[in-house]
Amino acid sequence: LLQNGIDIECLELSKINFPLKLFDLSFKLKKKDFDIVHTNLNYSDILGLSSANFAKVPLKISHIHSIKNTFPLWSNPARRKILKSANLVLCVSNSVSANFAKEYPGLEQITHILYNGIDIQAFRKRFNESKVLRSEFSISSGEFVCFTAANFKEEKGHEKLVEAAKLLAKENIVFLLAGHGDKKEHIEELVKRNGLGSKFRFLGQRIDIPELMKIVDVCILPSTEEAFGIFALEAFSVGRPLIAGDTGGIKEIAENNVDAILVPDSSPSIIAKSIRELISNIELRNRLATASMEKSKKFDIKIIADNYLKLIEKL
Repeated sequence: LLQNGIDIECLELSKINFPLKLFDLSFKLKKKDFDIVHTNLNYSDILGLSSANFAKVPLKISHIHSIKNTFPLWSNPARRKILKSANLVLCVSNSVSANFAKEYPGLEQITHILYNGIDIQAFRKRFNESKVLRSEFSISSGEFVCFTAANFKEEKGHEKLVEAAKLLAKENIVFLLAGHGDKKEHIEELVKRNGLGSKFRFLGQRIDIPELMKIVDVCILPSTEEAFGIFALEAFSVGRPLIAGDTGGIKEIAENNVDAILVPDSSPSIIAKSIRELISNIELRNRLATASMEKSKKFDIKIIADNYLKLIEKL
């Protein structure tokens, strides 16, 4: 954004300074005469939409990215009132929209689906130009590499992946895990306790996902709850076979046995079975790769941006 001449200002919001930041943002929106306020993620809609209302910004958009409502129940009426002031509510999947409608009924008229997207051309370019080597992660040329990029949260299903790895302990397989989060230490301990330390590589927070994709054989997203699943889309864009939980927005992106392998409840035994099948069946890997690359075209950021603009033009 900075490279394109767009100013960025971080509000450094906290529970303590919320009232001050509400006043500060309202003043800045009014002073610079903003036309649109678009809020993302939890709590930003409370701050952003409230500030936009005070500043009389003409267009207000709330973007919902999660299935789980993390707000305390007592706050729902207040948030519902704030959301009613929006001109448009965008949900990243039908699964998110259905849950949102249950939590905040009466907003169906202004709620629309807008899937996430990625810059496929840029992602593939970085993938193709990657100089990442397996040796950087102590991976031999004969090992089958499974890759998961997801923050360590309960719903991301890392425990299911460890259980699957236990069933594959004698196989020549390595699991790369990228991400951070509250559950990371727990998963690291679980791996160690099950004697799987040599099978796992914890990569931490990464900004080189396209480059890492170059050295992996299959991507795994073992989520038990997923609003959309951007990692699935990234895997699709470069033709990496995907094994994923049959849940939420993933079911809207992927079709089982057509462009991915979807696993009910991210069952560890089925994940393990699917990995074995992909190891032995090159034809299946190639078929999934071809179909998924074709599917990814529907989620190119240019198409998603165009859909976004069309929604705004209708307001």
